[in-house]
Amino acid sequence: MFSTWRLLPDLQTGIVHVPSDNAHAALLELLNRIATTPVGVSPYYDDLGETPQALWYARAATKARGSRDSLVTVFEDSVLAIAAVSAPEVTKKLADSVLSGFDELTPDERAVVYDTFRVWVNCGGSVAKTAKQLYCHPNTVRYRLHRIEERTGRSLSEPEQLAELCLAFSIHWHTW
Repeated sequence: MFSTWRLLPDLQTGIVHVPSDNAHAALLELLNRIATTPVGVSPYYDDLGETPQALWYARAATKARGSRDSLVTVFEDSVLAIAAVSAPEVTKKLADSVLSGFDELTPDERAVVYDTFRVWVNCGGSVAKTAKQLYCHPNTVRYRLHRIEERTGRSLSEPEQLAELCLAFSIHWHTW
């Protein structure tokens, strides 16, 4: 692989020629091993004229990292997180409108419900796995998820409404 790097005041940027999928995987593995700060990886492009846009994509991926285990975020692997950080003035308003039903809760109550949703999503929608990870009874998880549905007016069983909730919570976690 060939690469060139430039140190800017706020970040280090690099362009890497990746000749194959195997080389791309090897690059990501190397970045995961050596990264000490968040790293964003843009989608593949083959025209150097696309570099400014690719840099924007990589920066968006860096901002979208959130609380994931890896410091490396690949743009196309983080759709909700990228959407959450792409237009802050619009997405903040969107999250505020979807999550406004929680405004009257105390910060601690809000944190418990929000954390339950995050864990539930990370557990693939499994109540049992969520309960195990949160050290609570599955009925407690169901109650908290029901509160989310009541306070947002959105159903967790309707794909479009669930996507809206996932986006709103992702915006919340990436911008506040």
